[in-house]
Formats: sequence, C-alpha cells, structure tokens
Amino acid sequence: MALGAALLAVPAWAGSRTDARMRAVAGRVLGTGGQVTRVADYPGMAVYHQAGGGFAIVSRDEKAPAVLAYSPDGQFDPSSDNPGFNWWLGAVKGAPHHDPILPDPERFPSSVQVGAE
Repeated sequence: MALGAALLAVPAWAGSRTDARMRAVAGRVLGTGGQVTRVADYPGMAVYHQAGGGFAIVSRDEKAPAVLAYSPDGQFDPSSDNPGFNWWLGAVKGAPHHDPILPDPERFPSSVQVGAE
C-alpha cells in the first residue's frame, strides 16, 4: 500500500477545520471532489475513506498541514500490522491537543497605542 505521510506531531490547536472543510481536503487529495465518508475520529484529526478504496487522514488544526497522511488505495485499518504506520498513528494520536491560550485583553490590548512625541 502506498502511503504518503508527514511525520509530525500535531501542534497546539490554533483554530479548527470544520468537517465540511476536512471532507473537501480529503476529496481533493483522493480525487473524489468531497465524496468521502468519515470512518474514524481522533483528537486533532479524522480519517476519510473513498468508495473503491483509498483514505486520507486530515488534521483539524489550522496550523498543521491539512493532510497528515493518505493512501490512494486500500482501507484504513487502525489495527494494521505495519509497524511504521502504527508508530506514526500512535504518536499523532498521543500528541497533546489543547485550545489556544489567548492573551488577556485587559493586560494586552489588541490595538497599538502610538505615544505622544
């Protein structure tokens, strides 16, 4: 099975992609134009399958690459006997996911104050 994978830990959440955006991304990489089915849901990512074979693992995090891994054929199998894929999937699933920490607007105003000269 051919597998294109970005070996990375998913960074802290900046913003979340919607399911519709994630489907569109999976459809583009698989060439189905969005005709995909979500088959697995994990913190930080979801797996989409196309009819006839092939799947894409798409990140929810706007700061991460949209496509974390894909295969143009075959089925997604979380109990695969592929040790490299199992290591990668475990590492990505185990990466910390949290909401962004925003600055306190009382202490850090969002506008720039220009001082008098």
